[in-house]
Amino acid sequence: MHTDAGDALNDLVLRASRRGVPAQDAIDEVIAAHSSYDAGFIALSSNGDMGLGNMPLVLRLSHHGATHAHCAETGAEVAILHNAIQPNRAIAVVASEVTLDEIRRSVTEIQTITVSAGLELSFGDAPEIHIDTNFKTTRIAHPDSQTLGQDKSFGIGDRVKVVQLGHQIGWLGHEPFMVVKNGAILTLDGKSEVKLPVLIGKLAEP
Repeated sequence: MHTDAGDALNDLVLRASRRGVPAQDAIDEVIAAHSSYDAGFIALSSNGDMGLGNMPLVLRLSHHGATHAHCAETGAEVAILHNAIQPNRAIAVVASEVTLDEIRRSVTEIQTITVSAGLELSFGDAPEIHIDTNFKTTRIAHPDSQTLGQDKSFGIGDRVKVVQLGHQIGWLGHEPFMVVKNGAILTLDGKSEVKLPVLIGKLAEP
């Protein structure tokens, strides 16, 4: 889209960026100067600075959506603008979360551990899986002491530490559904043994 002077709106954002104007400020500058146009912008500078914004005309529409999300684990940022997509208030958020999850998986090392039936649950301040040097589970700790002696079905937890030789190496990437009898695991996801993904290292931290 071009202004009456023949300038492309996105080129105006780029020109402001070349002058050293931060991405968000560059977008805000163009929107303020050309507010009657039907347009939206996402800008990314060479140093990773990101901005986004819609013209007032777009903001008056009932079906526009926008989000700017940041991942503390990886430092990644995602910006999304859309219109004429329903449900408008949810699509942008869902799309950004899916994108950030894909980025996390692509930059986080994944290891596999083995968990077998027969292990007795022990009490711990938080859910933990302890493994040996062969990545085989030797102990599972759980904070619900009332669960340990009961026949019950439940998941380990949504943020489960994986500990090897006394040191946390990452977080469990999948929560198995356990059937427990007399405090010991009878099945995991309906099986006697499962291999589970573990997100390793700093990028796996919450």
